[in-house]
Amino acid sequence: PEFSSWKTSVFEIETARELDALCSMHIAFGNWGAKDRSIEKLNQAGLLGPDLNMVHANAMSEEEMKMLAAHGSSISVTPEIEMMMGHGYPVTGLALKNGVLTALGVDVVTSTGGDLFAQMKFALQAERAKHNEELLKEGIMPGPELSISAEQILKAATIDGARALRLDHKIGSLSPGKEADFIMVKTDSVNLLPFTDAVGAIVQSTHTGNVDSVYVAGKAVKRNGRLVDADLEKVRQKALEARDHILSRSPEGAF
Repeated sequence: PEFSSWKTSVFEIETARELDALCSMHIAFGNWGAKDRSIEKLNQAGLLGPDLNMVHANAMSEEEMKMLAAHGSSISVTPEIEMMMGHGYPVTGLALKNGVLTALGVDVVTSTGGDLFAQMKFALQAERAKHNEELLKEGIMPGPELSISAEQILKAATIDGARALRLDHKIGSLSPGKEADFIMVKTDSVNLLPFTDAVGAIVQSTHTGNVDSVYVAGKAVKRNGRLVDADLEKVRQKALEARDHILSRSPEGAF
């Protein structure tokens, strides 16, 4: 509703529901959240539901968070982009506190990397930094109590992400009957030694270079640190061609 007219927003939500499709919208960030109160408007119109996914939501009020939780709507936090583009602090902690289904995303890979390891780190440390800053303002030295755990962040990147996309019956966890989507991490990598706390190590220390294997629906797409059946030279060439095409059509000085 902040990027189009109210009439258009209602039409798109209703159309998505006719198609039984998830409807995701970038909403309530920067100066828009407090000014527009879009979640409150959606709630008053009876449009909130588990098929709506809100991206960012940095400026959303706690009252609006409770509205999302009551209707089962989800939030996708994209921490790196949000902090870089002035959206405000990621809303991870507030969403979890109010029982909102919280997932992690990247937003745009033109401005940042596309891996969830980075997003997990950003989400965790941004929330802890925000909490610690509040304590320091009160003259309190932050202690061992943690405002958010690595386990909560890992869930947001895996099973809760699948739930937000309404795909948790297929993916998001290693469970009987689900597709075998999983990664294998080299726990003897130098940056992971000594590997003691698996969840903490995955969320706080792992990067893509530590990934030995990736399986999608039981099929290996990466093994022994190398992609399987991938023509990387073709991918590079297409990326360069796309870049050159965009630059050729852009006004002088735009980049």
